[in-house]
Amino acid sequence: MRYPTTRWSSILGARADAEQRRILLGELLTEYWRPLYLFCRRQGLDTEAAADAVQDFIAAMLERDVLQRVHPDRGRLRTYLRVCLRNHLAHRWERQNSQRRGGRLDRTSLEAAEAELSTAPHDPDEAYDRAWAGKLLSRCLDTLEAEYKHGQRAGPSALLRALFGLQAAGSYEEIALAHDMSLSQLKSFAHRARVRYRQLVLAEVADTVVGGPMITDEALELMDLMR
Repeated sequence: MRYPTTRWSSILGARADAEQRRILLGELLTEYWRPLYLFCRRQGLDTEAAADAVQDFIAAMLERDVLQRVHPDRGRLRTYLRVCLRNHLAHRWERQNSQRRGGRLDRTSLEAAEAELSTAPHDPDEAYDRAWAGKLLSRCLDTLEAEYKHGQRAGPSALLRALFGLQAAGSYEEIALAHDMSLSQLKSFAHRARVRYRQLVLAEVADTVVGGPMITDEALELMDLMR
């Protein structure tokens, strides 16, 4: 069975096109900077030092084109970046006087990450994995909500976060009554929403792993992290 080409496999496969590799990696690092930041905070860095470390790490990954030396069989972007960041922090003192390139991390985003820190696991690896999972799953739910709001799918988008346990909600009977739906209509809506959500999660995960069989394993692991 052939599996679709994804951003991570494209990055590893783009041996002859360094610029395209940097563009693709830059997109992924921008989307998933928060797990990197929380990892640094749980390693003992304060707010500013963690933000600087992440900014330096992203710049180093892009400028040195380290992926040119990565073996194409490397599996998960999540694991690879964590190992690279750990090594980066171990040698950080050598680069503290280096000139930083690129923009600073957005202050509002940093404040949101700091708020998340209060409930993050104390172990750096666990904090990183949970933040990664939270970011990926949140992106998928945002996409699902947008599909319902913009008419691509039929049903009340306002129900989604309640059905996925992200906001207070009553029983199915109470929810159905509040939204003028029969119980069977609500259950049908919930089933379709969960099926589509799973499709979105698998598609998002596919952008961060190499090899089709690993996609389902990674998706299940990330969902388990959020339970």
